[in-house]
Amino acid sequence: MPGSSRQLPPRLRAVRPSAGTPSAGRALSGRAFPARAGGTILIYSVFAMVAMIGVASLAVDLGRAQLAKTEMECAVDAAGRAATAYLPSDTAGARSAAIAIAAAHTVAGQSLVLQSGDVVFGKWNSATKVLDTTSATPDAARVTAVRTAARGTPVPMTLAKSIGFTSLDLSFSATVVGNTGTLAYGILGLNSLSISAASTGTYDSTAGTFATGASSADGDVASNGTITLGTGASVGGTIYYKNNPAPSGGSYYAARTKMSTAAATPATPSAGAYAASNANAGIGYPTTGANVYFTTAGTSYAPGGTYVFDSVNVSGATIQFTGPAVIYMNGSVSLSSAQMLAYQNKPANLQIKFCTASSLNVSASTLYAVVTAPTATVNMSGTSCLAGSVVASGISASGGTIYYDAQLGPNGQAAAAGSTVVK
Repeated sequence: MPGSSRQLPPRLRAVRPSAGTPSAGRALSGRAFPARAGGTILIYSVFAMVAMIGVASLAVDLGRAQLAKTEMECAVDAAGRAATAYLPSDTAGARSAAIAIAAAHTVAGQSLVLQSGDVVFGKWNSATKVLDTTSATPDAARVTAVRTAARGTPVPMTLAKSIGFTSLDLSFSATVVGNTGTLAYGILGLNSLSISAASTGTYDSTAGTFATGASSADGDVASNGTITLGTGASVGGTIYYKNNPAPSGGSYYAARTKMSTAAATPATPSAGAYAASNANAGIGYPTTGANVYFTTAGTSYAPGGTYVFDSVNVSGATIQFTGPAVIYMNGSVSLSSAQMLAYQNKPANLQIKFCTASSLNVSASTLYAVVTAPTATVNMSGTSCLAGSVVASGISASGGTIYYDAQLGPNGQAAAAGSTVVK
């Protein structure tokens, strides 16, 4: 009403507390906080702190574990390399060397302790990547390092203990192949070598097939027995001989060198399990007792694989392998006006291994292969060519040429001593 005083609604009126009341001198905010808010925040903080500690512990101990693994790898590699220096003759010394070298390395602050069984020796097969632990002439060592709770040597954790992880189990294994630096001979007649009206040379299979005029710098030959050089013999490299007098004759050789030690005789090959399971059926022959004949003119193709034959006779025909192959021979191989060609014409792709005292006879023929025949003889005649390498009890070449494939490694040269981690 005009002239009358207006009253504010009750909810908007200011309240003046009377003096002496607890709220005196303070304005009410009109809003209250929950009484237990501070306790809730504390609980959340505790959980967050536990999570952060867990993440921090994982980060710290993950780095610690990775460092320990790297230390273990270095120790195992060093132990393996030390062991191969004693192979193949002294496996006891090799094991002791591996254990001593491992102990000189620390893993997570402790010396690495190897047990006797952690060091294993064998022959490394570069093709199958398998270590043959039954070999009497080991060239490789497999070292396995173990730090586990079962052995009482786990790697201790630090911050991870706060979330229940007190230790970590670690293990690492490496296989090391040694090279003693001994001479390697690609054309070797262990007990005898006779060359007449024939020659030796070298070529590089990566450049294609052999060719007349190919480099002859590494056409070296060697024998622990008698070396005979007849009329027209030409050695495109050095003659390595063991027995006096030094060989003489022939029309050419680059040099003659007396060997201080005899060339090593490779172990006699054995078909092993392949005697009962092989690729013979792929070319129409039985698993055992296979006498192979190719006498029809033209080219026959054989798939890659491992074969076991009692004999092979190829006359006027060509055999071309379509994949890497290994042939174990229980008898002789005879090539007459024929060709036996490795896959891609690379000798390393065809290995012929003689298991008995038999022979390889090459007459006016071509063979691309790596021949291992420590108890068999190799006889060449006519305009023949053997491209690859040959190690036999005896070699007699009365015609043709033996071309060593440089891709097979050094011939008549010492490979640098050392070792290689292969697995």
